[in-house]
Amino acid sequence: MTELDPAVAAFLADFALAPSTPLAQTTPPLFRSEAYQWKKYQGEPAPVEKVLHEFVTTPTADIPVRIYIPKTTSARPLRALIFLHGSGWTSNNIELADTPHRLLAHLTETIVIAPNYQKSPEHRFPIPLQDSLATLAWVRENAERFGIDPTRIGIGGDSAGGNLAAAVSLFTIDNGLAAPAFQILLYPVLDVFNEYQSATTYASGYLLEWEAMDWFINNYLGENGDRSHPYVSPYLSGSIKNLPPTLIQTAEYDPLRDQGSAFAEKAADLGVNVKYTCFPGQVHAYLWMAGWVSQTHKSVLEIKEWLDLNHF
Repeated sequence: MTELDPAVAAFLADFALAPSTPLAQTTPPLFRSEAYQWKKYQGEPAPVEKVLHEFVTTPTADIPVRIYIPKTTSARPLRALIFLHGSGWTSNNIELADTPHRLLAHLTETIVIAPNYQKSPEHRFPIPLQDSLATLAWVRENAERFGIDPTRIGIGGDSAGGNLAAAVSLFTIDNGLAAPAFQILLYPVLDVFNEYQSATTYASGYLLEWEAMDWFINNYLGENGDRSHPYVSPYLSGSIKNLPPTLIQTAEYDPLRDQGSAFAEKAADLGVNVKYTCFPGQVHAYLWMAGWVSQTHKSVLEIKEWLDLNHF
């Protein structure tokens, strides 16, 4: 075990001073409004060639989608990453995640597609998954229009978005559809039972709290939702062996760390091309901290290196 990164410790101390309502007293709308404090920690927006605003028709709504086109000297169609932002399935949106998405597009030289999937508890499972699947189909249909190589379209996400990304891959496999070319899962939720040592060790004091995680899951599934469903807990899926090449990143001081590690180990044992990295001294949601924590850039640069090495 390493020491907590001093920059992370400074972030946690500052974040604790921000106004917030205890979970026992909050509501999803109030929680969403307080999430805008994240803007303070994201740093300056990275340069991209352009940002396009589109809508994707899903089974229940027309959802906004932002498309980030990076600056590049490449003359050939680019790879694309559909990236599902972290949110606990409850909060955040593509406006709040704009700076992280710009950074992903800029540093990885990848077209990033960010859907504003619908949030719980108003739109519970499987609606956010359906929105994500519809986005994948839409990107494939419109690949030529955006200069995307249709053979290099991947899926990814952070936290609850990583959960949705893994569920998208598994759904396509289970239903005989073309799976994403690759998947990138940052500190993902992969087993909502979360009966792992890190869940206990880092249950409080390291940004993502045990109590909050339970609140998020109840919002997503309802009190009687099926936590063992393979698209809710991808670790329990029998289709892991057929996943596309996968990059998983976790943070040392994150209650979700061990489930990410367990998923990576299981996938590797089943023959999946998987790379797993646990970043020492870091906490959950480091993608959103580029203005305070150097780890954010290191994480995204590893994504680029992994994509390049695998010829995506």
